[in-house]
Parts: sequence; structure tokens; C-alpha cells
Amino acid sequence: MKTVFMTGAAGVIGRAVCTELANRGHRVRAFDRIQGSFDCDWTVADLADREALRAAATGAEVAIHLAATPTDADFLRELLPNNIIGTCNFFEAAREAGIKRVIVTSSVQAVDRLASPGHTVEVREGTAPLNHYAVTKVYAEQLGHMYAHRFAMSVIAVRPGWVPREKPNPMPATASAYLSHRDAGRFYAACVDAEKLAAPGFEILFATSRPKGRPPYDLEPAKRIIGYDPVDTWPEGMIFT
Repeated sequence: MKTVFMTGAAGVIGRAVCTELANRGHRVRAFDRIQGSFDCDWTVADLADREALRAAATGAEVAIHLAATPTDADFLRELLPNNIIGTCNFFEAAREAGIKRVIVTSSVQAVDRLASPGHTVEVREGTAPLNHYAVTKVYAEQLGHMYAHRFAMSVIAVRPGWVPREKPNPMPATASAYLSHRDAGRFYAACVDAEKLAAPGFEILFATSRPKGRPPYDLEPAKRIIGYDPVDTWPEGMIFT
């Protein structure tokens, strides 16, 4: 059993990850601007509150960063304080708490310009963002790379696919990159449990459910490194509570 400090715990992915971690016997220390319904140790605060982050991270063995403004919002008013400064504050809290396994959330939007029908994007192709939100996710990856090697952490940057925040109808164009709530929980829990990752070390992993046809993103590294094997195929695995 591990104590897992997690930001953004009240969000759609956060709820799924909390459930899966609890099912595996881990203890969740949740951090968000609102308190969710999940029964765990909650800190209700903003990412700008560095003292609250430090207190919540102290004593944890793993840190997961999910909190962010999830759309291409105004850069200076929303993306800069939440996705740039907030991510920096998260990493500093993890470092000061002595946490060695850190999981930071990026996005498949970090490689938007590389995606095309019939092509499976691989991590080795680099990044190609098309909006300010995606640029903040590239920043999160690079910050994770720096912290991994400067402070001897084991850092995983997760590039999740499309996770529905409400029941979509009809099937959207983004369904090829679908990541179900259940698979999202399994993915992040696999990152927590992975034993092959030593510190210092840094990995970027795509996370989607089982695609229909050719996968838009390469899932082989996730299977090899953390043992992730998606179970759901669109539209399976959506959980709205």
C-alpha cells in the first residue's frame, strides 16, 4: 500500500483514478479546488497555495498531477497561473516532500500536428502543439524531464486521449483517441505500481483505450514499461456519477 498525493482529484479522471487506487489498496491524499464525493483525505485549495501543496504532499510516496485548465483558454488569465505556475508549484511540493515517483499529465494535443489518418504517432517523433493549452502540456513534459534528472525522480508524463466529461451522442470524431474512465483509472494505477522505473528516469507514455482499427498513438511503450493493456473500446467504460 502506498500513499498517493493527487491534484485534480475531483475531476473526471481524478474520480476514476481515486476509485482504482483504492481498489488496489492504496491510500489517496486528494487535492482540488472543490471537495469531491470520494471518501479520502481531502485538501481543498488552489495550485497557487504552495503551503497547502507542501502539506498535502508531505509523507506521500507517489504524486499524481491532474489539475489544470483543460481547454485552450486565455493564456495570461487562466493557462499561465493554472497550467504553468501551478505545475511548477506541484513539482516543487513533490521535491520538498522527497517523493521519487511523480506522474504528470500531458495530453495527446502535444502532438496534434503529427496526427493523421492511418498514422500511429510515436513518442520519438517529438512534439507539435497547435494551441496554447497544448504548449502548456509540452512545458509539463519538459519540467518533468528536468526534475527527473536534476532531483533523481522517476517521472512519467502521461499523454491521455479523449476522456468524455459528459455522455456524447452521436459518436464524435475524437472517438479514435478515446480513453474510458475505467481505463484511465487502470493506467494511472499502473504508473503507481510499475516496478521497472528507476530514479532518475523519465518516460512519456500515450494512454488510450483499445482503438478500433489502426491506433492513432503508440501504446506499446505503456504496455512494456508499466504493463498497461486497455480493456475498453468505444463507448465502453464511461462512468458518470
